[in-house]
Amino acid sequence: PGAPHCAFADQEGQIYTTTLAGSPAPLLIAPSLPVTRLDLAPNGLRLSLVLTDDLDILDLAEPAAAGGVSGLGGLAELRWAPDSQHLAVITRSATSANLYVLDLGGDDAPSQIAAGDWLGLVAWAPDSKRLAFAQRGLDHPNGGSQRQDLFVSDAAGAEVLNRTEYFEDRQRPAPDHAFGVRWLTWLADSSTIAFTWTGWPVDPQQVEVSVVAAAKDGGAPTAQLAAAGALLADGTRLAYSPDGAQVAALLRTADGRRSVWGRPLASDTWVALTPAEHTPLDLCWTSDSLALVYTTDEGSLYWLDSRGGLPVRLVAVAAPQRITRLQCP
Repeated sequence: PGAPHCAFADQEGQIYTTTLAGSPAPLLIAPSLPVTRLDLAPNGLRLSLVLTDDLDILDLAEPAAAGGVSGLGGLAELRWAPDSQHLAVITRSATSANLYVLDLGGDDAPSQIAAGDWLGLVAWAPDSKRLAFAQRGLDHPNGGSQRQDLFVSDAAGAEVLNRTEYFEDRQRPAPDHAFGVRWLTWLADSSTIAFTWTGWPVDPQQVEVSVVAAAKDGGAPTAQLAAAGALLADGTRLAYSPDGAQVAALLRTADGRRSVWGRPLASDTWVALTPAEHTPLDLCWTSDSLALVYTTDEGSLYWLDSRGGLPVRLVAVAAPQRITRLQCP
C-alpha cells in the first residue's frame, strides 16, 4: 500500500519485483517448471504463481512460501479477494468445472464452492465476504442445461444463491449455444451486482445490462442502459468508482462502435465521455475515484477527469501493438 510495486515473470521462469524507480530485483531462483501465471495480491504483500498444476503463494515480506495447492489440473481462473487473504480458483476440463476458495488464514485445503459443466466469471465483493460466479450445467426449467445463471456464495460456500433464477422466466427449449450471464461485477457497497445477459433465440453476441441484489429477495434484475438507443453487443460492461458515487459504461454496439458513457449513481442521465473518434478497449477507475483511465484500439492510453473536461493522452504505442491488462491500483 502506498508503493507502486509491480511483479512480473520472464520466459525463463525468473520472477522479479520492480517500482517506478530503480531496476527490477530478482525475487527467487528460477523454478524447474515454467511459470504459467502470476498474480499480486491487492495489498502487495503476497504473490500467487502457477507452475503447471501447482499453485504456490509467496510471502513477499520474507520472501518465503506461505501455502499453496498441488495437483490443480486445468486451472482456468484465479482471483484474489480484496482482503488479500482469500483466493478463488476455477479449474476446467472438457466436461466439468470446479470452483474452490483458499483461505490463507485457515486450513491449507481449499473449500469447494461449486461444481458443474462450466463455471466462470468469478468476482469478489469489495468487502471480501462473498463472491459471485456464473454456472452452466444445471437443468434449468427456463432454458435447460445451456443456460448460465449468476450465483452468489459466502467465502466458505455455506450458502450459495441463484440470483437470476427467476430472470427470463418463460419456458423455452435448450438452444444450441450457451446463453445467460456473460459478464459480472460488484458495486462498491457489496450489496449489488451488475451483469450482462444474452437471451434466446437472439444473436448470442447481443446482450442487455442489468443489476441485481446480492441477497436473495425474489426480485427480478433491473435493466440498465435502456437509453443507449442501440443494440448492445458482448463486451459491454459497467465500471463503478471505488467511492460508490459514479458509474461508467463501456458500450459495444452491434454496429461495431465503442464508447464510454457515465453518470453519477444519484442520476438517471447517461452522458457520453469519450470523443467519437476514440474506440475504447478497456477502462478502469483510479483508486481516488477522480479519474477514468482507458485504452483505445490504435494503441493509446488516456486519462479522463471524472469532473469533466477532455481526455488527455498519456501513452501512444506504435501499431500493431496494443496496451493490455489495464489496472488502476
